[in-house]
Amino acid sequence: MFKDRSVEVIRGHGEWPKRERRKSAALDVQWAKVGGQSLEVGPSDAFLSEQYRDIFVAGETRAIYAAGCTGLGRLARVLGMPLYKTSTTGEGSLNRRIGEIRRDRYGAYAFVNEKWLDEIGWDDWFASHLYATQLSSPNSPVRVGIRDILVTLPASLAPEDFDALFDAEVRKGAVDAWAQSDDARRHCEFLRLDQKTLIRHTLYPGGRFSPAREITGFSIYSGTDRLVAIAEGAILLHLGLKR
Repeated sequence: MFKDRSVEVIRGHGEWPKRERRKSAALDVQWAKVGGQSLEVGPSDAFLSEQYRDIFVAGETRAIYAAGCTGLGRLARVLGMPLYKTSTTGEGSLNRRIGEIRRDRYGAYAFVNEKWLDEIGWDDWFASHLYATQLSSPNSPVRVGIRDILVTLPASLAPEDFDALFDAEVRKGAVDAWAQSDDARRHCEFLRLDQKTLIRHTLYPGGRFSPAREITGFSIYSGTDRLVAIAEGAILLHLGLKR
């Protein structure tokens, strides 16, 4: 986090490059994926085990969501990579959280050519629909809803500790981390797009710019399965049942 009061405002997006679909698709690019490339996805029988049934006592519930906005959608189209903000909030507070990131204009800024650029289209965030494509783990405390994934935590796992476990795995597919890779460099060179455009920031009161670290490579289909796997893995890890 750092301060800089010299902000250049972009009123439009006419200078953004247009993606050449055929040529771009032909590039051998490994996209960012929420949870990282090596994440194992699919139903587990771990929640049927005697150890799990003996240990698990239901506690608080967390909600996982994937949010999009016009500005992020524009960036996703240029890259040819699905992008969403993936994070957690309290049960029943999704609408309030979405309202907060709208007011904050989460991710609206990028530091390009030694200037802070303020782009339009980052004030209309919405919670996306989510679609699971795989069967749920039997007896899992993780349930896929229409716009969120509800996670019943073990009573021994504090919400902030679950969030820390969840965020650490989600970060493996963060677009700002992917922006430092050779894949990103080659792809951005092809598109004539500055890599720094992918590293988003939010401007908070007092001129404080904070990295937008929750923007990930995410499909509302396969990405939903990956979020379920991350949440289930965090619970099993906490309970000492992670294989």
